[in-house]
Amino acid sequence: MTTMALFESGPRKTLKKIRKFAEEGSVNKVSSTVKEEKDILLEESDVAVELVEMLLEIGHPNLASSIAEEVMRRYRPVAVDIRDILIGRLGEFSRSTDLLRVIWRSYMDMHDFRGALDVLRKADELTVNSLFDIIREKMESSMRFDGTVHPEADQSSLVEWALNLHRERRTGEAIEFLWKVCKEVEYPHRDIPLLAFWISNQMKDLDSLYYTPLMGIAAVTGKMDQALQFAARLSESEPSADEATDAAGVIEKYMVPVDRSGRSSALLAEMYTAAGKTDAASKTLESIYSKSLDREELESAIEDLVAHPDSGAAPQLLAAQMNLEKGRLEDAIEAVEKAFEAGDAEPSRLLEVCGRIIEKTGDSAGSIAMKLAHFLSENGEIDDAVFSLVPVIDADPSWVFEHVQTLISRDRNNAQVLTLLAAVLLETGKQAKAIATLELLSRKRDRKFCADASAVLDAMDKQVEKYPDLREARAIFRLRSEREMEAADDWFRLLLRGRTPVPEGQQLLSREDVQIGTVADIVGSGFSPSSPWQAFIVAMVCLREDNAEQANSYMALAMEDPELQADIVRRIDTMPVEQRAQLDLKAILSRVSEGPAAETVSSILQKIGGDEEWKVALATSLKWDKPAEVAQFRFRYLISRKRVVLAGSSFESGSIGEPLIESVAEACAETVRDNYSMALELLEKPVVRPWSSAMARNVLEFILPKSPANGTKIRKLIARSHRTEKNFEEVSAVLDPVLEEDGVLELLEEMVEENPGEYHLVHSLTRTAGLRGDFDRFQRYSAVMLEINAEAAEEVVGMASAMAAEKSSGQAYIYAARIASRHRVQADTDGLVTSAVLLEPELVQEGLLQEFHRMGPASRAVCALAAGDGEEFARILQDNVDLTLPLNEALLESGIEAWSPGSDGEPLLLLSEKVLETPFAGRGEDLLCLLASGGEEPWRTRASMKLLDSVEKGSADRIRFWNSVRVEKVISEAMERLLPDDYSNIDRDELRAMAPAVLHSGQGIRRLFQLAEDGQLFPRDEMDLRRELAVKLLENYRGMKEEDQLSTDEMKSMVDVLLSAGMLVEASEIARVSGSDEALSMVREELHRTRSAAFDRDEVSGDPSTAFDLIITGRPGQALEILNDGKDRSHAVSDTRALALWNMGYRQQAIHTWMADFRENSSGESLKRLYWALEQSGASLERSALKRFLAGRYPETAGILSRDTREYDPDRLDTISGLSVDMGIEGEK
Repeated sequence: MTTMALFESGPRKTLKKIRKFAEEGSVNKVSSTVKEEKDILLEESDVAVELVEMLLEIGHPNLASSIAEEVMRRYRPVAVDIRDILIGRLGEFSRSTDLLRVIWRSYMDMHDFRGALDVLRKADELTVNSLFDIIREKMESSMRFDGTVHPEADQSSLVEWALNLHRERRTGEAIEFLWKVCKEVEYPHRDIPLLAFWISNQMKDLDSLYYTPLMGIAAVTGKMDQALQFAARLSESEPSADEATDAAGVIEKYMVPVDRSGRSSALLAEMYTAAGKTDAASKTLESIYSKSLDREELESAIEDLVAHPDSGAAPQLLAAQMNLEKGRLEDAIEAVEKAFEAGDAEPSRLLEVCGRIIEKTGDSAGSIAMKLAHFLSENGEIDDAVFSLVPVIDADPSWVFEHVQTLISRDRNNAQVLTLLAAVLLETGKQAKAIATLELLSRKRDRKFCADASAVLDAMDKQVEKYPDLREARAIFRLRSEREMEAADDWFRLLLRGRTPVPEGQQLLSREDVQIGTVADIVGSGFSPSSPWQAFIVAMVCLREDNAEQANSYMALAMEDPELQADIVRRIDTMPVEQRAQLDLKAILSRVSEGPAAETVSSILQKIGGDEEWKVALATSLKWDKPAEVAQFRFRYLISRKRVVLAGSSFESGSIGEPLIESVAEACAETVRDNYSMALELLEKPVVRPWSSAMARNVLEFILPKSPANGTKIRKLIARSHRTEKNFEEVSAVLDPVLEEDGVLELLEEMVEENPGEYHLVHSLTRTAGLRGDFDRFQRYSAVMLEINAEAAEEVVGMASAMAAEKSSGQAYIYAARIASRHRVQADTDGLVTSAVLLEPELVQEGLLQEFHRMGPASRAVCALAAGDGEEFARILQDNVDLTLPLNEALLESGIEAWSPGSDGEPLLLLSEKVLETPFAGRGEDLLCLLASGGEEPWRTRASMKLLDSVEKGSADRIRFWNSVRVEKVISEAMERLLPDDYSNIDRDELRAMAPAVLHSGQGIRRLFQLAEDGQLFPRDEMDLRRELAVKLLENYRGMKEEDQLSTDEMKSMVDVLLSAGMLVEASEIARVSGSDEALSMVREELHRTRSAAFDRDEVSGDPSTAFDLIITGRPGQALEILNDGKDRSHAVSDTRALALWNMGYRQQAIHTWMADFRENSSGESLKRLYWALEQSGASLERSALKRFLAGRYPETAGILSRDTREYDPDRLDTISGLSVDMGIEGEK
């Protein structure tokens, strides 16, 4: 229990608490708790049901009723159960009005009216009375003081009151009450029709009095089918007049407006008939006849109406209409006959029905037709009467005439009656009276009068065709009633019968917008014009059908009438060009010479082409009332036909009256006199004015072939005239032959400034700039040209390419390539870029490799070469071994200047290989020599081998090879491949070049001894070669390994070589090292010879070599005297002077002299001397500074040098020059 209690709901717990109070007998607590916890208790339907039962159990019916009512409202599924519970305790609590009211209300809500009445029998009578007292009070509170229902009434209580009335057997009152509520509230409750229909179903023989309110209740509540049923039952019950009247009111107000089937209207008519209101019934049926969907109901209503004794013509006409609809023609005629007999027919209805019968029978002059005409003549509208008489006129004109008299008596001035009278008079042979009548009618101009008259004649085609006077009258009436085209047709028909229309008709047919008749009509009628006006009309018809052959003859005939000439030539002036070209203008226009027509002819002559003599003659003969205009026309016409001479010779000064045109005329006169310069001067102003530019241009075009000397000026004036007329395509065409002449470019720029968006001007200006090689202008204007018309890109590429080729413009080539690339023009972009770079290598700085990244290898290689991009150049050539490279001098210079042998060996080598295949093979050899002499490995060796191959083939210079190549392996191979066994056939110059190369070929010291004996390679009189050989020997000697020693003879040979090279110091050193007396003796002998030679020289010669020898022989003072003239400041003189000073002890002066020599001659040798001198002087700081300077400026001579893996002592710099300096002498200043 404890566990279950935990899961009990709130309502259940509350109910449990109330049960506890009830068990304790605390009824008040039960009541108060129920009222307080009502919302919670009603949250669950089963709890609510138990609560009601419990309240009844403890004897609290009123509270139980209240709770039950709320439960039934909230929970519809348990409503019947609740009600059964209440009914089960009703006998126990028979005095509880609340209990009875809730039960009653439950039945009412479920529309169980029988159940509601039955439950009352179970209740106490007093309780029932109390219930209905409450209902009565609610009903009365829903009513106003005037007895009407309040708009916001409680309709449920009103329905309950109606059921109470029925309970009290006051059924009629109940139904009437419900009908009253329906009429007076805006939205009737749905229970009202349910209760009303239930009450009617409870009655076996329902009185006809009830049908009307029931019908009304059904109609108001939207139950139209039931409303129609009640109405039909009422009609079948043969209601009284009052009942029918009441029913008609309900049907008319509530049913007819919403019933689209027409049944309501038919029933309404039946009600009207039953009420004796036949007219209303007839009108009702007439109004719904064409709309009613229920034709049977409609027909039944019509039959009832016809059968009524008071019915007249209207029902008969409805019956006739229905019979016609059903195909019962005879019955329809019979009904119409009865309508005629009744005599009270509505004329319009009678006309409608009779018209349909006549249409069915086809007898327009039969009995019905004549009766109708007779009836209408006396009773109907006059226009209806007239049109009913028209069909009878053919059968019995006299009878018609009698009825026309009747109509005249009714209205003497009626247009339709009088028109019919004229036609009847013609038919009855009274032609004179008929003509008089028509003449009288023709004077009328009132639009309505004429429209009425023409309407009558429109219905009388047979008479109109038979009597031309009637057709003429109809044409007049039609014209005045704004039916111009129909009037024109009548007059054209009269014309074909040979009758000339009245002036109004002639004027109408002459109008351009009136297009009546055909050539076929004319030919078919056999009509032939007999007057110029008739010929004019026929000619216009022919022209409309493009029958120019017949129109020409008629037009010529029409031109015989001077009054027609102006109209004819005006039409020719405005007609289409193609149509005008088909006319025989010579025959037509030649008849005109003066007057307004002449002015129009002048316009025609200006429009038509050709310069036939008849046109010129006609143009010069035309005159009208404005002499200045005539003169201007003649002059304009002659000029436009290129008759410049005739225009000039016939010109009379001052006759034209317009200054600029006068100037053109004067220019023509000057042209006749061959005074072309004056003529051009006169035409300068007219070409810039719209009204004179064309004439001036004609004169200029006439002069152009006659004055070649003024050709450019004439073309510029013609171009200005075209610009005046905004004809820019012609401007371009006329200037095209002279685009390169002076002033044309400026003229075009002026025009473009005024008209920046004109393509043809920009096109010409672009071409002009291209022809002149003005790239800046070409680029600017071509950009505008492309913006206007992007499809011109191909042409721009062509122009740019042509300009580039003709003017050698690299920029133009690049521009052409860019345009082709941007606009996807089919062009050799690679070739364009290549040509541009060949002409101007610096263009590659604009990023061509990146911009044209899809170029072929040749173009990319050219760009890379021009840009100095060695890595890219090498990559391209490596990937494309057989690539042919277009080259020129400028491009080669660009590449060679950008690359150095030390860092760009590969691209230089690849370039040299390509250059050797071109006419610039010499430059290829230069590159190979450059690489062979100064390149880095492996390119140095490869270049040397390539150069060797070229020398062997005879395509490279042998001397340059020996001077350039320093690779030992290559030189060794060269000696094997290039040198024969002896040197007898080798040129001396090559031998001089070969010797240094041989020295650098890695020869050993003993091989050098052999070469020293070679008198051809190293002759003893070639001091420079001997010195190089001696230096190489000395290097090899110092680089020898300790275990490898020279023999005494080899040492003697070495001393000999050193002495032959003039290297006494080195020779003496080697001699001392060798310990050989013979070697020392050789040194002494050479020293003695040198001194003797020095004494024999001219001591004042100023020769630095003589001074040098004096220093060597120990006489520095004499050497200084020779050099002290101070005029020669060369390095050799300065260096020798400094050495002399040093040996004399003037060390500071010697140092200053070497410094001055460096400043003046930039000689690195001076710095070598200075470096050694600073060390000897103890200036270590200055020596370190000089060392750093040498490392930056002359890295090959300064610092610790490495030679053959041995450190080179900078203190031995004295041996570089071959001079031994006495370290022990300290001079005095």
